[in-house]
Amino acid sequence: MTATARPKLSAKRAELIDGMKLYALNPNAVWQPVPTGFGITIRHSVRGLTTPDWARERRLIPGMGGERTMAHWDEPTYDQHVFLTVVGYNSKPLLGVARAPWVGRTDSDLTLTRALEILRDPASAL
Repeated sequence: MTATARPKLSAKRAELIDGMKLYALNPNAVWQPVPTGFGITIRHSVRGLTTPDWARERRLIPGMGGERTMAHWDEPTYDQHVFLTVVGYNSKPLLGVARAPWVGRTDSDLTLTRALEILRDPASAL
């Protein structure tokens, strides 16, 4: 096999990669491309969710520079994001989920079957 030849892919892996590429090329799709230096990454966003009252409440936060008052999220709305990434033809698909800006993004690897389910229904990852 030459350096430029694509390795033979399983049917599921080919379906996932081809589906991700299709979404990355369509600016009006449910998924949007995320520019990276490697692999393929696409993002699904749910925008304009109402911030819960508890997240907007100001609290006294102790810190090294003294106490200060702050909220988890000052904005009236927030966004949720789901990321699907395939780095190489033989690597496991990666899922990134950012449920709210005041919590960290979680990343995990997926089976091909689950990655295809999320590709078809990104809300199922939230």
